[in-house]
Amino acid sequence: NTIEHPTALSAVQSTAGLIPFYEDEIVDTRFFSTSPGYTATSSEVWSDSNGNFPGVELPYLLARPQYTGDSPSLHNDENFRAFIDNVNNTSYDRFSPFFRWSIELSREVLEASINENLPIVQRQEPKFVLTRVGEDYCEDMPITTDIGELLNIVVLKRGHGGNIMELELSTTSGNYKIIKELNIRNVLKPINYLEDGPVELKCHDGSTRENFPLLPSAFAYIDIARDNDGHITLVTIKGGGYGHGVGMSQYGTYGLTLLGKTFKEILEHYYPGSELKQIY
Repeated sequence: NTIEHPTALSAVQSTAGLIPFYEDEIVDTRFFSTSPGYTATSSEVWSDSNGNFPGVELPYLLARPQYTGDSPSLHNDENFRAFIDNVNNTSYDRFSPFFRWSIELSREVLEASINENLPIVQRQEPKFVLTRVGEDYCEDMPITTDIGELLNIVVLKRGHGGNIMELELSTTSGNYKIIKELNIRNVLKPINYLEDGPVELKCHDGSTRENFPLLPSAFAYIDIARDNDGHITLVTIKGGGYGHGVGMSQYGTYGLTLLGKTFKEILEHYYPGSELKQIY
């Protein structure tokens, strides 16, 4: 929804026919808005064509740090929390308002969002929204539109870039496992479906968004406050990035240009091992 710009037109025209390849295949050039300082592995975000998750791993779409210096192991929850809390000023994505963000939701507001969105996501992706029966999780189980009281939220599994792959919701109506980042982001939409004002998303640059249409990313951790009886009173979600996190970050690309990187160097950075070929 922006007008054409001469610089963009020139870039398209001057690179016409120039295609990135990995060995003999055209690169699957996934991109997104903002990373939190780390990208995600494609197989830890999407299922394969047969519905298996994790999906097929591509050697050039692996989780990689997006800053200078040493990188921690982010599939460890403690390391990931420290990573999000530390605003790394060498990250290529630090100019994005979504580089870091936080959301606070009362239990009642979050319950209303889950009631609204969990059944929808389950109908769309029944293999990836499971209901606990005994010690096992089963698919194709009908999900009530009233989960009752929310008892707990637990991150079960993170990807190598720190993105949540599996999340468990414990409620008085049952326990549910949500698999894959977009499903998790849709179930935890920061929207107030009640009547007492919007949910506020606080961004890295001091700006805010109200009733944002989905959780900005699955690069997030969750803190829970409880009253003296153990009931949840407040849920705080802190995270970074905007989008699925696989491949090229648009804000990260901007950051790399400020370091003097050429478009070829940037493509090689985000799709390592790839090679540009002039095919027409």
